[in-house]
Amino acid sequence: MTEQEIGKGIQINPSSWKIELSASLDAFVRSDHPTRESFIDLLWDGAILDRIAPIDPKVAVLRKSEGRAVFEGGRENPQLYWRIMYAAAGCIGNIAMDATMICAPDNYVAAVYPALHRLSEDNIFGAIYPDPQSRMLDVTDDIILRAKSEIIKATGDPESLVGHPLGCGAEGVWHGMEVRVNGFAGDGTVAFQAANRNDHERIYTESRNRGTVFPWTIDPKAFKLPGLKQQG
Repeated sequence: MTEQEIGKGIQINPSSWKIELSASLDAFVRSDHPTRESFIDLLWDGAILDRIAPIDPKVAVLRKSEGRAVFEGGRENPQLYWRIMYAAAGCIGNIAMDATMICAPDNYVAAVYPALHRLSEDNIFGAIYPDPQSRMLDVTDDIILRAKSEIIKATGDPESLVGHPLGCGAEGVWHGMEVRVNGFAGDGTVAFQAANRNDHERIYTESRNRGTVFPWTIDPKAFKLPGLKQQG
């Protein structure tokens, strides 16, 4: 949006991604050769990036001022994709427990699931994700794999992803403290439970993020349980 457009009274819409996503979904079901890859591309751009990392910085500022989910580092920052990966990991945990609320509205991947519900009865969707029992899990796995590919593309370091994402309940060591993965925040950060009460305050201080830990600071090799098991 240009300054001239703003001067004419055109308002910034922090939810414009919804309109564009709806149009993309309509076009997808009418397409001649829909594929799993093209569907994930659609969700990735329309339901995730356009929502939490809008290209227009004015939209991002407005979203933040209204308390909406937004990543401020821009799409060139690989930390965005780490966060998407772990936000999706949190949703997988809820899916596995048959939770009614897959993820909170502030979760970075929250908009994926209404899109899936909208297409749940469509034959094209059934063709690319044939098992209705595992469909949500399969799509979320594909989002995690896409996030990993973006991290590798940005960093050129696939080794940094080995063992990620950790599963809830994994136990290990972070910054010299014995911890357990207690869950995942909607912004893709990790909540630890310290084995030692005295370490709770240290986690808060050393996380530099009000108590939840950035996933790229975690070494999966220091944890006893394997990472989240992927489907397919």
